[in-house]
Amino acid sequence: MVRLTVPAITPIVVSLVLGAATVFGFAPFGFSALPVLTLSGLFALWRRAASPRAAAWLGFAFGLGLFGTGVSWLYIALAMFGGMAGLLAALATALFCAYLALFPAFAGWATARLAGVDAPERLAAAAALWTLTEWLRTWLSMGMPWLAVGYAQTQAPLAGYAPLGGVFLVTLAAAASAALVAYIAEAFRPAHRRAAVAAAALLAVWITGFGVRSIEWSVPYRDPVAVSLVQGNIDQDLKFETKYRDQTLAIYAELVAQAKGRLIVLPESALKMARSGNRLFSSWKTSAGLSGCASTPAWASRIRFHSWMLLSIF
Repeated sequence: MVRLTVPAITPIVVSLVLGAATVFGFAPFGFSALPVLTLSGLFALWRRAASPRAAAWLGFAFGLGLFGTGVSWLYIALAMFGGMAGLLAALATALFCAYLALFPAFAGWATARLAGVDAPERLAAAAALWTLTEWLRTWLSMGMPWLAVGYAQTQAPLAGYAPLGGVFLVTLAAAASAALVAYIAEAFRPAHRRAAVAAAALLAVWITGFGVRSIEWSVPYRDPVAVSLVQGNIDQDLKFETKYRDQTLAIYAELVAQAKGRLIVLPESALKMARSGNRLFSSWKTSAGLSGCASTPAWASRIRFHSWMLLSIF
């Protein structure tokens, strides 16, 4: 059995607090520089970690703080809207947050395995592995990109990297900035010259991001397309009931008829009631009066079904 002594608990608590504070870098708070600072604190802790296991615990604590604070809405979704018992919803949320925290834990473990204690190379590895594990999280956690650090930079200079490499290039730029900040803080007194070089590299990352952000990467093609978002507000306990299907289809048929956009977006569960979406949509048009009726809109025969939640008028 592994015991955590008081000196070992202190950096874990610090890491937990840093993870929780990271959430304030995202909307609606928008302190975009904060995730860079909190990550730099985590990377500094990883740099001093005595073993891969210690670094993994630090990463896990950071993840618990980050996801425990930022994914708490899952409890509301399960308990209030999903009708799950409160205790069970809390347990499910806690387990899910703990699972997500395994990704920064792995990043910490791998960082400490790749470089020795207090080595500057650990900071470079930390930036790369943090980005890698964020990408892995989108594939290995039911497509959960929530709280990727790059998303906190949408209004910051680093957002300029998004057209070049998507959110993960922005994450890499933020993580690299965090590594440079951690290095500058460590090297400032004993090695002014190295700290100055790192500061220049940090400025280069941000100035480049600001510069490429001013580039127009796309131009309008033809006329703008009007888009309509449709929400039927079907009660949670009714939307999947077979006996309520016809009424649900009638509600969405009316809303689609009222929509003014050429592209109509429905909720993901609006038509999720049959194996074949095209077959269901055909029956919907017929039963809801969207084909062959005097009141049929002129565009009804030109509706095209794309997916469970996307229709277009061509």
